[in-house]
Amino acid sequence: EDDGDREEETASDAARSLERSLHVLQRRGESILDDIVQRVPDEAKYLGAARSTLGRAIDWSSSIRARRAECSSPSSSSSSSSSSSSSVAAVGLPSLHHKFGMLFLRAGDFPSAASHFARADLDASIDFSSLLVHWVESGHVASELDLFLARAALQILAATGSVEYARDVVDSTLATPQHRGMWDRDKFPPLMRFVEMFMLAAEHDD
Repeated sequence: EDDGDREEETASDAARSLERSLHVLQRRGESILDDIVQRVPDEAKYLGAARSTLGRAIDWSSSIRARRAECSSPSSSSSSSSSSSSSVAAVGLPSLHHKFGMLFLRAGDFPSAASHFARADLDASIDFSSLLVHWVESGHVASELDLFLARAALQILAATGSVEYARDVVDSTLATPQHRGMWDRDKFPPLMRFVEMFMLAAEHDD
């Protein structure tokens, strides 16, 4: 029994040591990647050239984050570990997703831009709002705005779990000149009321 306890303690120490090493690697690596990627201009003509570099940078960042999640998950619950790592693996460094989102926005690929903005962070709120405004104006009617806002908010919550980011994107979009005063909060359409309730529930769950 004592040998079993010692083996378990040794394994736990090794996992913590590996997690610390991965944390240092992640911070240093992502800092370098962030510095390189921020030099890429936000112009559509650079999308093709940047796609491979940004894609690989996100893949690396995602894999390191997933590996750290595995190390920090309880070893006794493999299903919990795999679930945690798979959710983290979809998201890399937020600034990389922000940059990718900007490139797709400039290229007019709104669905791809939204997918990456949803995996960014608060720094991308204004740009995500700008995307939603452009998207609504490109062949849709203003009354459909709630569909775009609901999808954006749920995308963010599914990808990052950040209620603050989701709420900021919604508020920033409703504050744009095109949509300011469109709805009072107490007169939100049903879909937006659902999103509001969903975000409140997510906040309380945290």
